[in-house]
Amino acid sequence: MKSLHRIGVFTLCLLTLAALTGIVAKATATILTPNAAIVNYNLTAGGTSSPITPIASQPVIVIGANTTATNFAVSTVTMIHIPSTMLKWVGQEAATGAATRGGSTVVGTHIIWLDATQKVGLQVFSADQFVIHNGATTTQAGSVKLIW
Repeated sequence: MKSLHRIGVFTLCLLTLAALTGIVAKATATILTPNAAIVNYNLTAGGTSSPITPIASQPVIVIGANTTATNFAVSTVTMIHIPSTMLKWVGQEAATGAATRGGSTVVGTHIIWLDATQKVGLQVFSADQFVIHNGATTTQAGSVKLIW
């Protein structure tokens, strides 16, 4: 009788272990190390960076910071680049904290300001690229980081 009881308890333990293994297997998440690219800029008054192409068909977090001492600020925008179609974005402006959103292929379309005076910002360059443009009357420096 004791051995039959032990077999029953052992079987119950195996069933519990199998059920827990199934639950844990479904709860497992894959965490990937993000990719990143950094574009540093030091633009003279009226200067524009080389075009920047975000990775295609994936959401990209774009973090920008103007580091010029009298005009520093930080902003962020989440963007998607659909090849040969459009850039679309949503984010928060540096100077005002206001929401920004849009999508465009039109050269010069404002995406987001990087500085406190709303002179240095990201602009659409094409359906596939954007640039950093300095509309200030002085040289401005900073960086833009893309994370995907």
